[in-house]
Amino acid sequence: TCDLGYYIALENLKLVRYKIITEDGFILNLYRLLNRDEDKYTTEQNNRIPVLFLHGLLQSSASFVTNGKDSLAINLFNSNKYDIWLGNNRCFFDKKSYVLKNDNNPNFWNWDLNQMYQNDLSSMINFILKVNNNNNTNKINLIAHSQGTTQSLISISNNHENISSKLVCFVALSPAIYKGKLFDKKIFIIFLNSINLFFFRLFFGILSFMPIMLNIRKLLVKNHYSIKIFGFLGYLMFNFLFDWNDKLWDRNLRNRLFLFSPVYISSKLIFWWLNDNENDGFINCSRKVFNDDIDYIHENNSIKNNNAKNNLNNTNNKSLVPMFFFIGNKDDLVSNDLLIEHFEQFENHNYKIKDYTFNTETSSIILCVKRIPNYSHLDVLWAKDVLETIGDPMSQFLDS
Repeated sequence: TCDLGYYIALENLKLVRYKIITEDGFILNLYRLLNRDEDKYTTEQNNRIPVLFLHGLLQSSASFVTNGKDSLAINLFNSNKYDIWLGNNRCFFDKKSYVLKNDNNPNFWNWDLNQMYQNDLSSMINFILKVNNNNNTNKINLIAHSQGTTQSLISISNNHENISSKLVCFVALSPAIYKGKLFDKKIFIIFLNSINLFFFRLFFGILSFMPIMLNIRKLLVKNHYSIKIFGFLGYLMFNFLFDWNDKLWDRNLRNRLFLFSPVYISSKLIFWWLNDNENDGFINCSRKVFNDDIDYIHENNSIKNNNAKNNLNNTNNKSLVPMFFFIGNKDDLVSNDLLIEHFEQFENHNYKIKDYTFNTETSSIILCVKRIPNYSHLDVLWAKDVLETIGDPMSQFLDS
């Protein structure tokens, strides 16, 4: 089945869905976990510190729970310490807007990551804080994967809507700030990276990005066998696009993991990710995250330039958000070495890189890093040992 609630129910849980409206009118689906045999949240549950999970590109919040008892979100919920929320960016599977009723209107799809961090992320956080106004901290923990980390770090670095005061801490799974080797290796990425907006629109239009993928999903999710076919095709697509494989996953769950991706996104968002735009876009997004004028990607060894500056470096210590980066050494989609080097070279001295160990005292650490030798981009979500490798240290970090 393609009902996410079904897979949640297998773990004796259920989803409570909230519809929230962003400032620019998009309707977001926000889920909250609850025990299956309970009808409402107890006072004790409402007093727990919320944890918001934010997904990656072409994915949904299902990526955090479809591997069942081994999922990071369900594991945190079962600790009985946190109030777990699963966030979904705009359009998701139902592409609804309160303002623009017609999804054939180009204005409906005129958005990219800028609107997602300015409107989607801030709307989710503000709504959760409004619902959980009883907890003592009036803050949440934010856990993001891939694109979600980009949204989060841009928002944190610019302190959009005073987000730093709303976060207890931030956990980044496969943080995406610098492009990896794949951008210079995959022919289709190199091609899309080289064309301008006019030709990109000629190929992909100005509305939804390749909606045929969602139409195929609707056709193939009719029964058990066709669902397995769709899940396998989803795996093949991501395997071809990004060189990911399932060596570390439970292969009995593999097809299920891809049932809830891709989702509806705008062509403009894909252009943001793939095009080499010096003023905006992922390839130069470090400038927006770190608020500097240094071109880390195109200038030879420019990351060594001592004139680099950033917002985080100029903030007082009270506004610093403690962070934990989980990095796969086999992740070629992003460059983690450049990210770590930036923090080592230029960030506030309190952002000291600390390789995580279980013997480390984390209460005063602003930035923890755990490098995982055999992990790739999606393994931080779905590896069979993800609870031991990521779940345990992440829980200890949140608890501290």
